[in-house]
Amino acid sequence: MRTILIVGGKKNQSFQKKGLESELNIVHHPAHIKQKNSKRYFESMIRQSDCIVLFTDACSHKNMWDIRELSKNYRKPIVYPKGTGTSQALRLAWKALENKVC
Repeated sequence: MRTILIVGGKKNQSFQKKGLESELNIVHHPAHIKQKNSKRYFESMIRQSDCIVLFTDACSHKNMWDIRELSKNYRKPIVYPKGTGTSQALRLAWKALENKVC
């Protein structure tokens, strides 16, 4: 089962429902609040995930840059869906996982 980290947004229930339908393990974090040591906080989540979905309009600017840097360090694919739609975000994540060379 693949794990997808979703950062931003507030649709946790719809992500869980769509994730079960697609056989995905969904880890969701709203990320709209600035936190101290956010890089260290997100690092464990990114290491455990196979792909990252980042809603840039629905998270803080600092969190966005920390997540982008960590995903590059750990070579995790990251997708940026437009809007906040659940289906589109998961579809983009599947495409990124298929294109990832293991």
